[in-house]
Amino acid sequence: MYSSDIPKISVITVTFNAAQTLSMTMDSILAQDYSNVEHIIVDGKSNDNTIELVESYRQKYYTKGYELHIISQKDNGIYDAMNKGIQLASGTILGFLNADDFYAKNNVISLIAWGFAKPEHNINIVYGDVTYVNKDLEPVRNFRAKPYTKNAFKFGFHPPHPSFYTRRELYQIYGNFNLKYKIASDYELMLRFLEKYQLQSLYIQEDFVKMRIGGISNSSFKNVIQANIECYESFRDNHLAQFPIFVILKPLSKLAKMQYMHMMKSFIKKFRIRF
Repeated sequence: MYSSDIPKISVITVTFNAAQTLSMTMDSILAQDYSNVEHIIVDGKSNDNTIELVESYRQKYYTKGYELHIISQKDNGIYDAMNKGIQLASGTILGFLNADDFYAKNNVISLIAWGFAKPEHNINIVYGDVTYVNKDLEPVRNFRAKPYTKNAFKFGFHPPHPSFYTRRELYQIYGNFNLKYKIASDYELMLRFLEKYQLQSLYIQEDFVKMRIGGISNSSFKNVIQANIECYESFRDNHLAQFPIFVILKPLSKLAKMQYMHMMKSFIKKFRIRF
């Protein structure tokens, strides 16, 4: 029997043919030192052995005292699947852990619960940092957040969504993921919660998640542009700044990084040939 002062935390994972990486995701949840966890897996009708893999973990979750739920049905994209997860969640607090990501350490959920357990601050949102890793799980980039300040989104700020945890009731009051956005619905939701409604948040300067590189919004310069168009539309649809400065600065920064990486790969290739 859980004590009322140990809130249930729901972790939602969206999957589609995720059998190759999902074990690490689930193992990182089972390694947590927090006692009251609900893991919801929303599968998009995988045709690999994702479902069988999940079922093979059921006894481990039972032994740990964690709840494990899975549904498998066709969806209209990742944000539709995330909305389904929200509807199924019964925890006081909820967040998302992608099927190819995993917790950076075994006390992440405890840190999140600690962040919300500050009644004098009325915390509605807790977020931290994310480390991007390559296929060998070596760190390649750190996504360091910072405390939210008013109008910060206009200048390019946003928390890393894989570290973003909220009280479940926020979705009931302020809405779920907007399916109009195909790449940046997570950005629009964070903008809506933090910038539009000014919900009280807490930044914890700790790595929450290790995230494999290759997300859709960063997979090509075309997607970078599309993501920024959707971010701009997020401002307009939420009646915020008419022309956020990052709309110009962020694509230029991304393009510069892509060009730099291309140059470095070419240099390394030439270096190896020479020597």
